[in-house]
Parts: sequence; C-alpha cells; structure tokens
Amino acid sequence: MSKDEILSIIKDSRSKGTSSPFVGVQDRESEIDKCLEQLQSCLISPVSVQVVAAYHPQEDCEFINKQDVVAIAKGNGEYLLYSTSVKLFAKAWKTGDNQFTILGFSTDDVIAEWRG
Repeated sequence: MSKDEILSIIKDSRSKGTSSPFVGVQDRESEIDKCLEQLQSCLISPVSVQVVAAYHPQEDCEFINKQDVVAIAKGNGEYLLYSTSVKLFAKAWKTGDNQFTILGFSTDDVIAEWRG
C-alpha cells in the first residue's frame, strides 16, 4: 500500500463527513480541514503491524491479530492504523518493536479516529 493509496482512502473517508465534535469553533469545516492537513503532515510510509488486545474484551476486535493492519500516520507518540480488509481506522500506541495496542474503537471516520 502506498501513501497515494492512503491519501485516497483518507479523502474518501472525509467525503462521508465526520461525527467528531469541534466544540467552541466558529468554522467547523475550516477546523476539519486543519485537522486533515495536520494528519497529512503526519503520514508515514504504510507498514504492516501487529495489534494486541489491551484487555480481554478486545480480543474479538477487527484489528487484533490480523495480517492486514498497517500504520499510516504518527503524531505525539500515537499512531493511526488502517485495516485493509474491514476498511476501518483506529488509534494506537506502540508497545513493542512492531506491536501496537489500540484504544478499542475503530470506525471508517478518519477524523474521529485521528483525533481520538
């Protein structure tokens, strides 16, 4: 998967809108655009990763122990992951060499997941 493919996936997600709240802003669309610019500046070359459960209920999550999960962005010590099979994004933290733990949520809303 290339950065161009990731950009296309991000743009597709953005075209569907976002449920992420932007409380107290005058121009929500402008803030969404700023968030996307910030995300794009944090894109990394997609790399396959292993996702582990932080606690037992997560073991059935779409991202746990799957071979199709890639890290696509890094910012403030956090990563944005993408599953190519279920086409969902998730926020994660690196817990080992190539091991990540997710917050527990995953959606097709790239902005909501990037913002956490």
